[in-house]
Amino acid sequence: MLDVRFKVEGIPVPKGSMAGFPIARGKCDECKPGKPCRGRSCFGGTIVGVSVTDQGGKELEAWQDLVFVRALSARNAAGARPVARPGACEVMMVFVMPRPAGHWNAAGALTKEGLSKPLPSVKPDVDKMARAAFDGLSRALVEDDAQICVAPLAEVYAGWKGWTGVVIRARQVSSVPAWALEELAHHCVWQPSAQETLL
Repeated sequence: MLDVRFKVEGIPVPKGSMAGFPIARGKCDECKPGKPCRGRSCFGGTIVGVSVTDQGGKELEAWQDLVFVRALSARNAAGARPVARPGACEVMMVFVMPRPAGHWNAAGALTKEGLSKPLPSVKPDVDKMARAAFDGLSRALVEDDAQICVAPLAEVYAGWKGWTGVVIRARQVSSVPAWALEELAHHCVWQPSAQETLL
């Protein structure tokens, strides 16, 4: 059974912000002089396509590679194998982000602004940082990204000149976590079958 704990140092990089660029792909064959064109991607007689890229670039790629290396090292040290299909995996992540410089005074104590902002409720979004980390670690821990079906996330600020990065625990699971059952029961929207309650 996979159950590993590891950390990845650095500044977590988010994934998910995409940029699109129009690209001319040639003249439209359906255009007729003096008549509106019905070509799907025709703009003024030119066929236009779109190139979409992730804005993370090489920084995102390097971060995902580092997450992969740390996950693979932790898995190998534990003598575990990737969770095989159709097994399910839980991945818990705590992102440790640097505080803005204005949150500290020269002595390393929190300023008034720092005290008023105990958690990093600013960009980058925790889900975008998680997406980048998932892409890196899933190659080492599971056969398919879809096997990660439980994923509690948290984001905190680092201490004065403290460590930054992400702390990860990944483990194979075979039942619904207690907190999820509690929320489902509160809303009366789902009950486990008799067989599931025996697991």
